[in-house]
Amino acid sequence: MRVAIVGAGSHVFGPAVLTQFLLEEKAGGINFVLIDPNDDAVNRLALVGRKMADLRGIRVSFTPRRHFDRAFEGADIVINLAAVEMKKRFLIDQSIVAGFDPGHILTEFGGLHGLSSSLRQMSLTSEIAREIRENSPNAWLVNLSNPLPRTCAAAYATGVKTLGLCSVSLVGTDLVAQVLGEPRESYPFSQARARIGIKKGGTNHLTWASEIWDKTTGQDLYPTIREKLPEDLLGTKTALTLERLGWLPLAGDDHIQDFLPLDGTERSLDHLSHGNDDDREFRIALMHEVIDGQEQVESLIEPRAWEPIAQVSLALAGQLDLPLEAVNLVNEGQIPELPKGIFVETSGVVTSGHLSPDEFHLPKEVLPDAQRTAEIHRLIALGFLTKAKRPLRQAIELDPTVTDKGVALRALDALLSAHADLIGSYD
Repeated sequence: MRVAIVGAGSHVFGPAVLTQFLLEEKAGGINFVLIDPNDDAVNRLALVGRKMADLRGIRVSFTPRRHFDRAFEGADIVINLAAVEMKKRFLIDQSIVAGFDPGHILTEFGGLHGLSSSLRQMSLTSEIAREIRENSPNAWLVNLSNPLPRTCAAAYATGVKTLGLCSVSLVGTDLVAQVLGEPRESYPFSQARARIGIKKGGTNHLTWASEIWDKTTGQDLYPTIREKLPEDLLGTKTALTLERLGWLPLAGDDHIQDFLPLDGTERSLDHLSHGNDDDREFRIALMHEVIDGQEQVESLIEPRAWEPIAQVSLALAGQLDLPLEAVNLVNEGQIPELPKGIFVETSGVVTSGHLSPDEFHLPKEVLPDAQRTAEIHRLIALGFLTKAKRPLRQAIELDPTVTDKGVALRALDALLSAHADLIGSYD
């Protein structure tokens, strides 16, 4: 089995993905192609990976590469973790947006930065997908690059088999556990998920619970949730949305704010990266200590990647069957209330290498927000694929987080110009 990892130099996700494959799944017989422009990072990760494999007594190999040009030949799975110049480009967006509209909130998916970031990430993901199509057309792209519905759409448009993974909707299970007065636990809330069942679906970072029940007794928990929110949740965007619509959004305030009407609870991003410089230096030093034998390999297990990246990869290769709490796939009717062709998030299952999404019906009360969000995703993807400004302008007009449309449209031109070296020109 050949697995290519794009963005393997990430000090967070690189070790986390190998931890899943090697320490947890003990998956031998894999050639890992580690791809990142940072030579030191991928060579370091290869040495860490060998330590992990030795600990588990399994045979694997590593091929470090600086670029994905022809790196996907013979690949069964391509895992995309990459973000193009995340910190640098965020600061550019932040400066431009502040110059046009100082009050505009910056969010990961919504508003001006969400649109600008989408175009950059779609450009990179599309390039990766074209390489897959040319060199390993039967491979799956397992995509974790945000904004997920848009980067997945860019890859899928090239003809590559594409799925997106995100664990954010698990936050909703913790919220339900809080309502029930159960002890708090850390991510990924394993005990709560064992007790609480949630039927969920929507688009990434805006998934909704249509049913919530006690797995032991079968009791419907929605009446309790609607009537008994804890005091520390009152006034949050999640609580206000539950009160407004009667249905629980699952991704938490920091994510649902990207798509819903402003209500004063929003917080603007001041950075966009995984960890800070101190975290990065600590993790790199720890990897060197593991390589030199001064520290145990297990010290790299935390922080984890909570998405089941290795399990999904092995399942798609036919090595195991796997139920999935959340998987992003092109909508072929699994959520009939949303347009076909966009990427939607539901539960699903992989059986004998075949991936099937579960059907999900959105409650009618959430349709205006859900359908508007889906249309914004569609328009931004269309703008990218056609290199046309008109769909991007239409997306801004629809975006509820953009209050001054005229100013935002002028800012869009500045953002497109500032990032033209990555995204090309738009007419």
